[in-house]
Amino acid sequence: MNNFIAFIVLLSISTFLNAEGWVLKPSCDPERTIIEYRLNGNQTFSEALNDVPLDTSSFSIRALCCINSSNLKQVNEDLARYYHEKIPDEFEKAISSSANLHNPALLPLSNNLTAALRESRLLKNIEYQLSQRSYSITRFEYEKFMMFNRENPYEFHVDIRLRIEKDASQK
Repeated sequence: MNNFIAFIVLLSISTFLNAEGWVLKPSCDPERTIIEYRLNGNQTFSEALNDVPLDTSSFSIRALCCINSSNLKQVNEDLARYYHEKIPDEFEKAISSSANLHNPALLPLSNNLTAALRESRLLKNIEYQLSQRSYSITRFEYEKFMMFNRENPYEFHVDIRLRIEKDASQK
């Protein structure tokens, strides 16, 4: 019986540790409120967005190296498809080079990252959900863009930050 209880406890802990999702990090200063994607997050984006107080005029969304996480594989696929269709020669050069953060072969991919992400299913879904609450993305920032070609599709790693503001007519 003790072994069974220990097994259930370990299973519960491992399930929690393997959970991925969104989490709202509220702040006394609404400008510092963040919806963040993390390995220990426990909400869908919609659930986290619903927790943002209605009078919040702006907040941030942050996804840390999210593209390699198991729940966001479609973003990885969307980026690979975008690069393959829009800048195939540069994509092939990047694939055959190292994933080093400062690798010049990644520069064309990095320069097209905002456009590529804007065409991803994830960002389109986020934009749609934001628009339902009269919010829009006003700033898109990223850092630490890397690509690992361990297998196909390739793994993209990046820290993404979006600044979200209430539409002017709704403030």
